[in-house]
Order: sequence, then C-alpha cells, then structure tokens
Amino acid sequence: MEKWQFNTGDVYDPPTTGYGTTFRDSYGSGNSQKVKDYGRPVFVQAFDANADAIVSSYMQTWADKENTRGADSMAAAIRGERCQSASVGTQYRQGQGSTTSLETAWDGLISQDPGAHWVDGTTNTVVGSQYGANWLDNSPRVIIVGLYDPHQIPTGPSDNPITFVNFAKLWLDQRPCSSLTGGLGTCKWPIVARFLGYVQGGAGGPETGSLIKQLVLIK
Repeated sequence: MEKWQFNTGDVYDPPTTGYGTTFRDSYGSGNSQKVKDYGRPVFVQAFDANADAIVSSYMQTWADKENTRGADSMAAAIRGERCQSASVGTQYRQGQGSTTSLETAWDGLISQDPGAHWVDGTTNTVVGSQYGANWLDNSPRVIIVGLYDPHQIPTGPSDNPITFVNFAKLWLDQRPCSSLTGGLGTCKWPIVARFLGYVQGGAGGPETGSLIKQLVLIK
C-alpha cells in the first residue's frame, strides 16, 4: 500500500495528477500497476504504532451533528448500522473513537461478506463475494468516503472542522487476522482499501481541488 506524507508546500494539479488520472499508470510492474488508480491500495487505519506511523493518508472520522460524535456512534457507522448524508462544501465536526475501539467495527464490517477478496492482475476485481457479480453495488465492504484537501489535516484532537471536496468508493480488503477471533488489539494488520473511483450524489461533486486527499468515513 502507498502511504504518503503531505507537506504544506505541496501543490497538486487535479486534471493531471489526481486519483483517477493516468499519472501513475506506469508505476510499478505486474500486479502493482493500476490503470487510472483503479484497485490501487489505500492506507486507511493503523494498529501498530511501531510499524505504521500516522501519516497524511490516515483515516479520520466525522459527524453530521454533536450527538453522533461518540465512539459508539462512529463504530455503528463503520458497521453500516447508521448512515448519514453529506454534501460538498459543508463543514462537519471530527468524530471520536480510538484506533482500538474502532477495530472490531472494521472487522465486523469485513465479516459481513467474509469470503470476498480482491484479485490483482488482469482481472483487478473482487471474487468470492456472496453478492456475486453485483459486489460493487451490494457488498457492504464497498464503502463511500469523503475526501478533503490535505491543507485541512487536523492539528488538534477532535476539534478541527472538515469540509468535503469530493467522494469516492473504496473496497475494504480482508485482513489476515481479526480482532473478532483473536481479541481486541491482538491483530496489528492495518486497514487497507482499494480505490474504485469517484461517486456522484445529488448534483455531483466538483472536479476541482487537490484530489490527493484525506480519507474520512461516511458509511
């Protein structure tokens, strides 16, 4: 997976270097090559502080109102038990919840379609899903995330506003271990997802902005 560190002096040109462009088509070889970033692994959340330092591509939670900012509410949103709508340009509060408190929620979501896994190479798709060929539309492991400009990267705990500039679909990869079987905190493997492209909702999101952004959980 690719972890990147944002510097305040970085400048991105969305039409030429943003996710979904051909800018990275020549990166890597064999299975690591991705056309227009489709299927490219994205680092979401770490559970091993020694191996995976928090970087700019790290997930942040968000809330549409004050009474949904708590850790239990965040976990319910990850599991798909609670949905909320969001719009481009609207300011939201950060959510709460430690990495370990959300770990079982991630594993619970993965277990809702346990046999599915991503296949790299020529197929570059999901196999083994209980939803068959309709995995992209029906599997709960296809999640929608909000993206925001890296200049908004939080500088303090849970007090920084988040304004979305776009939305994307991600496929949630299987972990080789799970907190549901081994116990909370025993599985140090990070949460990794696959980029599936952008999402249009309502009037659709603008195509402006950096398009190299922070991932923020929506569903």
